[in-house]
Amino acid sequence: MAEDIVVRGHLVGSIRGLRITLQAPSHVEGDIFHQSLAIEQGAYFEGKSRRSDDPLAEVKAPGATSSELARSVESSSSVNSPSILPPVAA
Repeated sequence: MAEDIVVRGHLVGSIRGLRITLQAPSHVEGDIFHQSLAIEQGAYFEGKSRRSDDPLAEVKAPGATSSELARSVESSSSVNSPSILPPVAA
């Protein structure tokens, strides 16, 4: 969960952010909750894209389970980690 997220590597899980960019040759498998989404040519995305005026507030919405919150935070934390930068070879 962050305002600006740039994915450059392999990620499995949900992403929540205001502005999300999937750079080539990123590989994302999971749902993306965003205000703005950019997918560069050469990036791979398998999942659902959900646009929202405030995707970060939805994490705190009543009825969300603690496991959903943990998955969202864990996935977003991984996106911002420098260890994700190199893509996984196919």
